[in-house]
Amino acid sequence: MKRKALLLLCAVLAAGTVMYGCGTQNVNTASSNVSEPTSQAESQASSATSSEVSEQPMNDNITLTDTTNETERTKLVYPTVSQMDDASVEEKVNQLIQTSNQLGPQQYSDTANLEGTVEVTFLDGETLSLVYRWTLTNPEENTGYPTTYLHSLVIDLKTGEQKHFNDYASVYNVFYQLKYGLYQIVADNSESDTTARVAVQNLLRNGTVSADKLATADYPLSESFPPSLFGYVTQDKIGLLIPASDNIGGSIRLEFDRKDVAKTE
Repeated sequence: MKRKALLLLCAVLAAGTVMYGCGTQNVNTASSNVSEPTSQAESQASSATSSEVSEQPMNDNITLTDTTNETERTKLVYPTVSQMDDASVEEKVNQLIQTSNQLGPQQYSDTANLEGTVEVTFLDGETLSLVYRWTLTNPEENTGYPTTYLHSLVIDLKTGEQKHFNDYASVYNVFYQLKYGLYQIVADNSESDTTARVAVQNLLRNGTVSADKLATADYPLSESFPPSLFGYVTQDKIGLLIPASDNIGGSIRLEFDRKDVAKTE
């Protein structure tokens, strides 16, 4: 009798052990099933983050290559643009540069010998800014013409269109800065700086430089008689080119802090 009772007790204990084991497996399985969606969500978030990080800026691979255009009387070294994201926009940009290349020689007689250089004052994926400098190398045969002539070109690289001064600068803020001398002269020496500031005040008084003239600066480029004022941009400046007499270099080049004169939407 005792033997039967002992056997019965062992059977009950064995059944309990099997049931506990199955319960543990079920909990683990449930735990595994719950954690799977969490892992998938994290994976999706990670994928989205990776996609955002890998997105490249516009025209990230844009390249400028020096190109020389030389004729019997003129020589110009200018940039040719390549590796833009949109080939059709790239073509428009280079055509606009070619048009700007002709602007300097148009200001001189057919007997003028000219050498031109182009300074890239700013370049990112959205904007290209160029300042042209032409030097008359035979002034004795071309009296009455400036020995140097400056003009500029600012291009919107998203569209391939020209940016005009009024597109990126607040005309009235610029005029205020000019009136009160709140600008920097880009000159080789302090004497030129002083002379240029006097010239700017004279140009303001006689109306050569006015808010209306600033509103039409460098617009439009294709006219036979282009405007006399040109703008350009740098990393943190907005520049202005004003024609002047030869004793101050043929052009006055001055700059404003971008934060003070930039046009806001």
